[in-house]
Amino acid sequence: MKILLVNRYHYPVGGTETYLFALDRMLREAGHQVRHFSAADPRNLPCGEAEFFARPLDPQKRPFDAARMLWNGEAARKLDALLARERPDVAHLNLVHHSLTLSILGPLARRKIPVVWTAHDLLPLCPNHLMLRAGKPCEDCLRGGYRACLLHRCVGGSVSKSLAGSFETWAARRLRLYDKVGCFIAPSECYRALLERTGFSRAPVLHLPNPLPPGTAFDYTPPEGDYILYCGRLSEEKGLFPLLEAAKRLGAPLVVAGEGPLKSALEAAARGGSRVTFRGRVEGEALRKLYRGAKCVAVPSLWREASGYAACEAMAAGRVVAASRAGGLAEHVADGETGFLVPPGDADALTKALSRALALSPAEYERMGRAAARVARERFSAGAVRGRLLAIYQTLFEGETP
Repeated sequence: MKILLVNRYHYPVGGTETYLFALDRMLREAGHQVRHFSAADPRNLPCGEAEFFARPLDPQKRPFDAARMLWNGEAARKLDALLARERPDVAHLNLVHHSLTLSILGPLARRKIPVVWTAHDLLPLCPNHLMLRAGKPCEDCLRGGYRACLLHRCVGGSVSKSLAGSFETWAARRLRLYDKVGCFIAPSECYRALLERTGFSRAPVLHLPNPLPPGTAFDYTPPEGDYILYCGRLSEEKGLFPLLEAAKRLGAPLVVAGEGPLKSALEAAARGGSRVTFRGRVEGEALRKLYRGAKCVAVPSLWREASGYAACEAMAAGRVVAASRAGGLAEHVADGETGFLVPPGDADALTKALSRALALSPAEYERMGRAAARVARERFSAGAVRGRLLAIYQTLFEGETP
């Protein structure tokens, strides 16, 4: 088959791009052809379809781009030209809002190309995509009314952005744009239940875990260091301030790998007695080395993570994980067996969980680490995911419902 992978970024940014490039390798290794559609960016990885990529949007330089973030006609035209040349059998969408936009569903529908969409966030249901307000879960917009979003300025703390986001989410549901999708993939049962409950689309929603890249070891090795490790975006929904507080109480070394808007605030909070090292964005072998050295990996998210790639990667490396009992994290981590679960935002509970992980004897740690690696192999390996995904593609290609 020839599969078109669609995502607004074609360079490493976060978990979605880890998924995107893992899919690319997984499909190519199975003998399928893979093509890409994205937005142009100097940071993009080399790609044979780059000439068709949409122009990047920049509302600060071009005010009309603010409207194009809701409906990007140029992206739709660029995609249509790519479809005419490549004629893919299936299109697999990932993150498209606010860049490529839902406009791209038009040419896909006109050319009768089946569409699969992996839900990496909750933007079809919530204008700020997190279903989070003031650090707490929020479901005020699930029934299709978005006054709460405007009242609380949920999108960027701005009335205008919240108005635009609310209109986008309302219009997509009102016009039934998501009905043009053949099947949605939810990386967790939590997301599957949320998406199904709202009826935002007539398309089926299937649970399929996100795969880790082919070649992932899925093996336990004893920790080479004694530090707590956090890998991910440095942003509000990731629950990093409770993590800093917990590490400070324990007097434990904490390594933070990632970039994001809270970096300066976190660095300021870590001054004065904390043993925190900020490593910036880390990838490849350097990241694997960080996992090997960690005694515990913390994933203290406040929001419902679709999957939580850091937890999946840590489990594959045989590391004990201390994670929030939220979203996909609560499904991946078995409390007391492969890691420890805590209420989101609870610094006291997180401190206790990290303390338990750091105090594990070598035998206890090996038992939990091997169990974590085994679960990761069973759920997140390419072999565990590939066949089910290809069956979805084939069913849609044949005009049937998965």
